[in-house]
Amino acid sequence: MALPTQTQWNTLKSNAGIAKSAWWKPADAAVGPALKKLEGAKATWKQKKDRASAGDYIIALKGVHDAFTKFLKKKDLSAAGPLKTQIEGWMNEVATKHSAMQAKLPALDKAKAEELLDIMKDL
Repeated sequence: MALPTQTQWNTLKSNAGIAKSAWWKPADAAVGPALKKLEGAKATWKQKKDRASAGDYIIALKGVHDAFTKFLKKKDLSAAGPLKTQIEGWMNEVATKHSAMQAKLPALDKAKAEELLDIMKDL
C-alpha cells in the first residue's frame, strides 16, 4: 500500500457513494486539504531532501493521520463497504512513513551542521 493521494481519496468516496452526500461533508472537510498538503510536502522533500522539507513532510503526515482519525470518529462506517478498511490501511501507511521520516531527522541535522562547519572554516 502507498501513501494516499487526494485523487485516491476522491475515488474512494465516489465508489462508496459518499462523494456528494452532505451528511459526509463535515467529516470529510479536513481530509482533502490535508492530502493536498501531504502531496506538496512529499514533492518538496523528494526534490530538496533537506531538514526543512523533512519537517514539513512529517507535519503533513501527522495532519493526514489526524484528519482520517477525525473522519473515522465522526461517522459510523460499518455500512460503507471497504471505506473504513481502506482508510485504516492508509492510516497505517502514514504512521509508518511518519516514523521513517522522524528517524531520518538526526542524520539530516548532522549533515546540516557539517555543512555549516565547512562554510565557516573558510571565513
